[in-house]
Amino acid sequence: MVRFARKLEPYLAGIVASASWRLNTCILEGIDNRTKVIKRMACGYRDDAYFFLKIQAAFPVLFAYMRLTALATAARAAMVTLTSVAAPWTTPYLPSTAT
Repeated sequence: MVRFARKLEPYLAGIVASASWRLNTCILEGIDNRTKVIKRMACGYRDDAYFFLKIQAAFPVLFAYMRLTALATAARAAMVTLTSVAAPWTTPYLPSTAT
């Protein structure tokens, strides 16, 4: 029994994570299957842009979430840029010691 426990020790973090958050790949498999069906039906599409629009129309919630995530990331990056550049009026005045 001790030998079995020692063999499981390197995998302990994954086992605990699996028990804590019950995630599976069924949503991903469904998206993949639906995309393949759209691809099979896309034999006559003239360009890739229309094909991607069809995929977006099939998963509106997913793409809305992706847009919101991208906007939040861009806003966060802009805030970091704005706060990292110190304006001259915000820096404290330090009198020079050179006379």
